[in-house]
Amino acid sequence: MRFDRETELAWAVGRWEAEVKNRPLVNVHRRSLDTTWRQVIRRFGGDPVLLCGPDHSTLLEDCKV
Repeated sequence: MRFDRETELAWAVGRWEAEVKNRPLVNVHRRSLDTTWRQVIRRFGGDPVLLCGPDHSTLLEDCKV
């Protein structure tokens, strides 16, 4: 069974939202999950910053300033 890129991308963004979006920045698993799902989104041709917002490291930097 093969899905089109749009379906795969929507699935990956949905998984990022379910597994990463609402985790606190101090959660020990958040960075690795964020990195993993962003790689999947890029693999399916998406721009993770556009679709999910800033990555974990950028959010941490913004909190320090």
